[in-house]
Amino acid sequence: KDGAVTNVVGKKVHVAAWVYQETGAPQDFAFVLQVKKPDATTDNPLSISLPAVPSGEWALLEGDFEVYSNVTNPLVALEMSTSKDPFYFDDIRITYDPTSSVAANPVYSGNAFLGYYFDFEDQKEHFTTRGDSTPKIARGGMDDGSSCLFISERSQNWNGAQIDLTEHSLSDFPLWVSFAGMHKSDAKTKITCTL
Repeated sequence: KDGAVTNVVGKKVHVAAWVYQETGAPQDFAFVLQVKKPDATTDNPLSISLPAVPSGEWALLEGDFEVYSNVTNPLVALEMSTSKDPFYFDDIRITYDPTSSVAANPVYSGNAFLGYYFDFEDQKEHFTTRGDSTPKIARGGMDDGSSCLFISERSQNWNGAQIDLTEHSLSDFPLWVSFAGMHKSDAKTKITCTL
């Protein structure tokens, strides 16, 4: 919108384009909405079709997409779906209604995220390796237990441990993180948490 990126997730989007082909036979055209589900897989939930466009004639393909509020990375594709031959399109318009509100679709809901708490007393790492490092359970920790996660054998500063939250639909939600950290190097340093 006006040269700036606009978030249309949860909005109604109108698409229109003039299409043309010269295959010598009628062909079908379509706008396809492509989205990412919470597990990062791609889905094509909606399409707007214009069947049997005559060869050598311009035709208007037009319609509305409702972009569910719980998807990410919505993409709009334009295709001639019945042939791999070249085709033309012109005067493409993609607009949206900023006052519209499209609800979530349960199909795209990730597992409910109620938060995580790890004190490592179960002797499980829960985190995976980030870069070159070795996460493992060690004795020690805060005064509420006897175990902690120990990160060693790091080859670069950013190496450490990570946890994948892909299965949870967390788009547009704040995420609070707290942790206790300790190191045993000679100089003061900082321990960071990165999203």
